[in-house]
Amino acid sequence: MNAKDLIIDFINFIFAGFLIIICIFYFIGPGRMETASEIMNALVPISFFVIAFLINSKISRSEYKTNKKNNTLDIVLNLSYFDKVLAEILVFALPVLGLLFVALGDGEVTISNILYSFTSFILLYLFYKYFFGKRVY
Repeated sequence: MNAKDLIIDFINFIFAGFLIIICIFYFIGPGRMETASEIMNALVPISFFVIAFLINSKISRSEYKTNKKNNTLDIVLNLSYFDKVLAEILVFALPVLGLLFVALGDGEVTISNILYSFTSFILLYLFYKYFFGKRVY
């Protein structure tokens, strides 16, 4: 471990300790345990994605270090036009599929569901434009 990693780990430790102290003073002190349990129940589904992200970032970091040592930081992708069309279908179909799942599950589509789908569409479309905007002719 170099000095940079030690500093980052120390900052993470201080941040985690600060969060724990704040949670103790906010939830346990005044007797807001019901709110704490509701927050914990809401965080369970998010934790799966956070754990997957942390595992993926650890793997990517080790690949980055290996590629940096070998001086091969460029990634070359050979994509066909079919890949571009498939990406377009995913960008436009995933928000609609999300609304379809909501409609089939709850029976009604609310304005918040539409806003979530629109936000996911905007994010997917921006990534699509960024990814395929780097095309070399």
